[in-house]
Amino acid sequence: LTLKKLVSTTHGARLAGALIEAMMSHIMSHARHSAEELAAELQKGCPDFFGADSRTFYHARDLLQLARDARARKENVLRDQYVNDAIALFMKVPTSGDLSAVCAELVDLRAFHGVTAVPLAAAAALEARAEEARFTMHSQPNVDMVVSLS
Repeated sequence: LTLKKLVSTTHGARLAGALIEAMMSHIMSHARHSAEELAAELQKGCPDFFGADSRTFYHARDLLQLARDARARKENVLRDQYVNDAIALFMKVPTSGDLSAVCAELVDLRAFHGVTAVPLAAAAALEARAEEARFTMHSQPNVDMVVSLS
């Protein structure tokens, strides 16, 4: 099985996405620098698995790390600014990453407004996708039912 064949399947594509998610999470939790450069390379090199939404998501995660650093220095105003900026980004791409990890980070930063707002935005986005899929499915003409009147 080649990598190309693997990622061309639905299961393989999910696996590739999960690997990228795990790699980015590992880098962000262990590196003391921004993951922005890596995110840019991933977006350029494998856009099917790491697009603009993923890049926005990891930028928001970087902001949460900066908020934790500001909290450690007791710079509460700066911490709050980073948290609010991160939440604003998560609200733009609520389904692009690991929601449970995001919520855990927000709880750690005592940003409870984000703990409620981001999952609600994710639920709304998922519902909109489901509704769109239902509409698309039902709006397609049923070729079995087409009758020629001539």
